[in-house]
Amino acid sequence: MVSTPLSGFPAEKAGVRARDIIYKINDEDATKLSIGEAVKKD
Repeated sequence: MVSTPLSGFPAEKAGVRARDIIYKINDEDATKLSIGEAVKKD
């Protein structure tokens, strides 16, 4: 779950908002990623 997208970063520009739940990143399952692993994804 997104706590707060950082201003000016791609997530904010893509419309990600606080409390959104991210299930996939680049068509890969993101449900088992740690926060650190998810942050490193492009």
